[in-house]
Amino acid sequence: MIETFENYTQKIPEYLTLTVIPFIVEYLKENTLGETTAIKSNELTEIIYEKTKISISDVILRRCIKYIQANALVNWIVATQKGFFYTEDISVVQKQIKSLKSRESAIRNTREHIEKSLLQYA
Repeated sequence: MIETFENYTQKIPEYLTLTVIPFIVEYLKENTLGETTAIKSNELTEIIYEKTKISISDVILRRCIKYIQANALVNWIVATQKGFFYTEDISVVQKQIKSLKSRESAIRNTREHIEKSLLQYA
């Protein structure tokens, strides 16, 4: 759990790992091959509710997607501005990695600037 983001980084409840996450994996693999078939989070949460009768928020959905990615439950679920999709295209995965590295770098830079400013008060 990440401090100050507890509501967003709590451990995923077991019932989601047993029901919703397998559904997401299967749905994305079968219905979203490639970016042209990407699905937005609000659409996917509606489908999840229709099929499983479990209502989840967009935040919980993103946590589930991150869980799928972090635990390598399927290669490769990608998230872009167009939505979530499954891909077998290595170049798409490489673009995703580049995007993640860029965001990671931006967060690190922000942290470093905050730390430097904090030293003024030490």
